[in-house]
Amino acid sequence: MSLRRSFLLVLPALALALACNAVSGIGDVVAEDPIDAGLESGAALEDGEAADTGAVPAPPPTCTCVAPAPADWTGPIALLESADDTPRTCPTGLTALATGGSDLTPGPDCQPCTCGAPTGTCTTAMATIFTGTMCVTPCMNVRPITTTCTPQPYCATQSSGNATLVRDGGSCAPSAGGVRPRPWTKSATSCGFTSPFSDCPSGLACAPRSAGAPDARTCIMKTGEHACPTGSPYSLRNLSYGKLTDTRSCTACTCGTPNVTCTNATVTFYNDSNCQDVADSWSTSGSCDSIVTFNDVTGSAKITEPSTITGSCAASGGNASGSITPEEPTTYCCLP
Repeated sequence: MSLRRSFLLVLPALALALACNAVSGIGDVVAEDPIDAGLESGAALEDGEAADTGAVPAPPPTCTCVAPAPADWTGPIALLESADDTPRTCPTGLTALATGGSDLTPGPDCQPCTCGAPTGTCTTAMATIFTGTMCVTPCMNVRPITTTCTPQPYCATQSSGNATLVRDGGSCAPSAGGVRPRPWTKSATSCGFTSPFSDCPSGLACAPRSAGAPDARTCIMKTGEHACPTGSPYSLRNLSYGKLTDTRSCTACTCGTPNVTCTNATVTFYNDSNCQDVADSWSTSGSCDSIVTFNDVTGSAKITEPSTITGSCAASGGNASGSITPEEPTTYCCLP
């Protein structure tokens, strides 16, 4: 007698065991897989049978006998939950009935606006020339000196003066802002038997269980928002939503006028008109600097060392309007 025919003889005994379990009350009923019942690799196969590949099949679901669902509720089902926005997958032998999420992440609807570094440059110094060496009697108006060599008249062959840097325009580029994602902090998947499975005594219903989801809760479900049925053992209520309607928008981010400080540049004065024969150099701190005796009252000047630029722009914008609304609710009521 082949192993397959032997297994067929086991079925009446299995049915008897199921009936005994049902009579004993709430409990688990397992549909045993023929491979688990004794077909081993290398056993004789009848004509037309495929050879054993050695793969271990997923364990089949089991049936737990529990209170039935009220007439207008679906179930009992296995509810798989997770603490993020990714619904879990039903184990082998169970089929997803619904998926959804709940509890949106808290926080503002718009991402904060930021501003990049200022793009303004400090390539211009304002210089004042004085007669003598003590910066007492100005003899010329304030004039700009840049990084390009330009003619520079002096009051006398011996003069003094001071220089300060100025910012040449510039701006900051806005960034960030925009609608902030608000995903679910919880997700839920309801699972039912892929094939009909009913092996419970009268007055009880078959709830799916699986070794692939040992933490699944036994629940009933109903589309919409509802209270749990009065007098039912399914008393722990949980809402899950199938989708979100998001009408939020955020105003554009902007950056204010740059608040820039320019320091540490050097202004060099020359005896000639093409910035070759150095006469003296001044800092751009605004303090008085003496100049040695010039060869003539006409020369040239330019900024010869780059300046240090520090500063920032104030960000604004990113104000929210609209709303985000959970929709398509499903109510789950579960056993304690």
